[in-house]
Amino acid sequence: WLRRCVKEIVFSYTYPRLDMGVTKLTDHLLKAPFCVHPYTGRICIPIDPNRCEEFDPMAVPTLSTLYEEINSPYLKKGTQGFRDFLKPLEKELEKSHKAKIQQSKISLAW
Repeated sequence: WLRRCVKEIVFSYTYPRLDMGVTKLTDHLLKAPFCVHPYTGRICIPIDPNRCEEFDPMAVPTLSTLYEEINSPYLKKGTQGFRDFLKPLEKELEKSHKAKIQQSKISLAW
């Protein structure tokens, strides 16, 4: 009997609790990594379970800090370089997409 009580106590106090929001709502943080918490503005980020004791939830980036960093003059050069790198790739993707649409129009016009 005592062993059963110990197991029940451990289960009751150490296992994660799931509330109705976790199980029913589609926008809950546990279901959508990198989403923004509606009240705190913090970003849901994956953590390494082997280093979870090092995780500081208050150090998680917020939407406002990310916005400030993206618009920072220090990042402008790097982000502009990345955008310049993506432009030809976007053009190639668009060209390929248009070709596939045209090909499907031709194959359907029988």
